[in-house]
Amino acid sequence: SLSIGVFFGVIIVVKLIEVYILHRFERLAEKTTTDVDDFLLKLVRKLGWPLYFVLAMFFAMKTASDIPEKTALMINYATVFIGTLYALKISSALVDYGIEKSSKKTTVGLKTFTFFIKFAVWSFILVLVLSNLGYNLTSIITGLGIGGIAIGLALQNVLGDFFSGIIILFDKPFEIGDYIKVGEFSGTVRSIGVKTTRITLLDGQELVITNKDLTESRVHNFKKLKKRRKAITLGLTYDTSLAKLKKVPALIEKAFKGLEKIELDRVHLVELASSSKNFEIIYYINSENYKFYLDQNEKLLLKIIETFEKEKIEFAFPTRTIHIEK
Repeated sequence: SLSIGVFFGVIIVVKLIEVYILHRFERLAEKTTTDVDDFLLKLVRKLGWPLYFVLAMFFAMKTASDIPEKTALMINYATVFIGTLYALKISSALVDYGIEKSSKKTTVGLKTFTFFIKFAVWSFILVLVLSNLGYNLTSIITGLGIGGIAIGLALQNVLGDFFSGIIILFDKPFEIGDYIKVGEFSGTVRSIGVKTTRITLLDGQELVITNKDLTESRVHNFKKLKKRRKAITLGLTYDTSLAKLKKVPALIEKAFKGLEKIELDRVHLVELASSSKNFEIIYYINSENYKFYLDQNEKLLLKIIETFEKEKIEFAFPTRTIHIEK
């Protein structure tokens, strides 16, 4: 009778927790902005009657003294089996939630990495279960370790690319849609896979590059570029008078007015070259958009040309004067 009372008592307690405490917790979760509590609620609601029943049977068995050995063994196996299933469900949900939070985009590489994480967790749970059931796992684990080393040596290049892909996914030096430059190639990232990353080049070709090569290369990510520095040199003829040379900085500043997202840093006469008096202009264009950068740079150069033509200031070009003595 005590065992029966314990059996129904456990079921009643668990049901009360589900109905009342979880209901109150659900109301509190609605008032928060984070989704962690919502995830935990969803996780707890995955528990169901099979688990309640097995728990009740397990605790009832502990209070009984006259249960046959075979019956106790079956209940123990059922408890381990049901507990393992729920452990697998909960661990899978935790892995999915963690991966989802760490990466905004789902890719083939991310799905594969998720599978490997789940496989590792499931293997660990399986080892614990078999150990609790009395199996000697020493020889099995040793064999798996030797087999794993052999497989690792055979697939070291593939595994190197795989783990490089994982580094890219989590370190995020670039993402899908970013415009990057790797060595002499530049283009838009189209996909990040288990072994390779695919980049669409400017001429439309698709570059397939291994993830290991990417992590070992210098990658220029132009999407991260918020401010572009530009330096140009203007060469003026030696016929340009001192008065006009002194007006150049003010004329350059005037050319910058009215241009959007462009910022003048400095203008200086920096060199008296062999055939020109050279001014250096340093400025910034505050945009990561390359077309916008080219448009604004073109507008600036045209305004400088227009301003100098009005002031009758001539640009120099390489010349050589030959003096002939009679």
